[in-house]
Amino acid sequence: MLAIAAVAIGVTVADSGGRKRPFPPPAERELGKQARSRMAQLLKTPGVTVYDSGEDDGRYQRPLVWVRLADGRSIGSILIAEGLAREWSPRYVADWC
Repeated sequence: MLAIAAVAIGVTVADSGGRKRPFPPPAERELGKQARSRMAQLLKTPGVTVYDSGEDDGRYQRPLVWVRLADGRSIGSILIAEGLAREWSPRYVADWC
């Protein structure tokens, strides 16, 4: 299992549940599971590169990174295009469902 303790720059995904928010709405939880699954699939693509921005998200001090496929597309842009992520910026609050 691959775990990443980083935040892809400019991307936010639905909440699949966790310690801080164990009971997101069912529709949001399902979107979160789909996003997590698709991200795992994309990360297995040969030639994936992670670029560290040198910054963190401020709140949780997770590194902000760019994740790109060998063809140059960002994983974030793919997730956004597929409806599994939304563009993120500081102080952004997502209303998924």
